[in-house]
Amino acid sequence: MASIAAAFLVLLCATSCSTVKQTSEISGLRDEWLQKFRHKEIDAVIAMYAPGAAFMPPKGAAIIGATAIRDHYRMITATFDSDMALRSRVIEASGSLAYDTGEFSETMTTILNGQTQQYTGQYLMVYRRIGGQWRIVQHVWTLGP
Repeated sequence: MASIAAAFLVLLCATSCSTVKQTSEISGLRDEWLQKFRHKEIDAVIAMYAPGAAFMPPKGAAIIGATAIRDHYRMITATFDSDMALRSRVIEASGSLAYDTGEFSETMTTILNGQTQQYTGQYLMVYRRIGGQWRIVQHVWTLGP
């Protein structure tokens, strides 16, 4: 009986430790995405997405595929400088799927005239482990009041 309980505890710890490791990886990826986006390293940002990923901006249709997402980000970063902050509320991981959700605040400055716009809202990034690496497969933004 003691060996069964010990085996159960080892299994439980292995599962929990794996989840802690996965959520730590996702947290690091979110922070990496944010830094690369702020520094306008668009090719590095796009490398974090799966080829068929979907980006869903607060307004407009979903943008499907890494190439289309790259074009969208290039247009945004050519027009604006962004000072974005992300505050994660929940990170969950199970097997090859994970998600990170929370709030964002952003000040966007128009490059041509220096005008600023303030935005707040929520984000959701869904990840899938592909070829041993986490990739963003769904990325959703909503605007707050």
